[in-house]
Amino acid sequence: VILILLIAVYGGGVYYYSSHFPHNTVINHVKVGEMDTAAAEKAFTDDLASHKISLKEKERTEVIDANDVGTVINVGSQITNLHDSMNPWLWFTNLFGEKKYTVKLDVTYDEAKLKEVVNNLECFKKENVIAPKSAYIKQETASLRLFRKFSETL
Repeated sequence: VILILLIAVYGGGVYYYSSHFPHNTVINHVKVGEMDTAAAEKAFTDDLASHKISLKEKERTEVIDANDVGTVINVGSQITNLHDSMNPWLWFTNLFGEKKYTVKLDVTYDEAKLKEVVNNLECFKKENVIAPKSAYIKQETASLRLFRKFSETL
């Protein structure tokens, strides 16, 4: 009875994992274990929302969001090809420990939108930029040093 139960569980696992990623599978830092290929591909496009660039400035932090610059991830067939290369007969090996994979994805963005977003950042507005006043560089022994002749706090 136990042998029949083990064979049934093993066979069920082979059937299930022939269309799903094995447990503990991570692709490009995205957990896709137990997902079918369509869900895994969607996980990459959904993950795009979490990609942001933070610019920490003295008085503020500004963020460039991937969606604001028209970023698009084209998954192509890489995820499906990776799944197809996996052996569903060895599904039980992923029960213990994480299996990490890396695939190359095509990421594009709109250069005009990026330029617009960067130009609208507070740190690039003329009123927020302090131009250098009488600054000069002087060589001291084996190094160069920047001297400022004004007392404004930067």
